[in-house]
Amino acid sequence: MTFVPIKLRAYVRKHLQANPGSNERKVTVRFREALGRYHAGAQCQVSGAPIWVIGSAELGDFCHVRYRRDGSFRRLRDRRSVH
Repeated sequence: MTFVPIKLRAYVRKHLQANPGSNERKVTVRFREALGRYHAGAQCQVSGAPIWVIGSAELGDFCHVRYRRDGSFRRLRDRRSVH
């Protein structure tokens, strides 16, 4: 699995560019909370793997897997990590 580090501030800027109606403060708070859960050992609600911080900030505590229609899943090759 390849991680591509990105600073929190840089990711928030990218998020706001892609989602112009978003509130910068609220986005930052969500990401900081997700990062705190990650550091506290939060696990994916489905697989039990460590959560994916960026995705978990928006969608709940899940890991970096792609779920299939039959209920199985596979891990994604690349994801960004916030630090």
